[in-house]
Amino acid sequence: MAIPAQSVTEEFDPEGIPFWQFYCDPSDLHKVKRHLTEKNCEIEEAFVGYIPKREIMVPNHVRNVARKLIVELNKIQTIDNVYTNIM
Repeated sequence: MAIPAQSVTEEFDPEGIPFWQFYCDPSDLHKVKRHLTEKNCEIEEAFVGYIPKREIMVPNHVRNVARKLIVELNKIQTIDNVYTNIM
């Protein structure tokens, strides 16, 4: 069985240790995780995240306001993740 991932990249953590990052359709996340687990791969993290189709440039003052908003939103306990497409 092939892994239903759209792309696989080798990345490096801050200590220089390599790891593999799999990107897949959100509906395939559990299939990818199960397949890797069956192959005795250690799964450090598996989650559905947001990858913008297009990133936008905004003026610095808008970027600063957006950063402040994100900081405040992250302080709210019921908010898990905040995503943006601002570069």
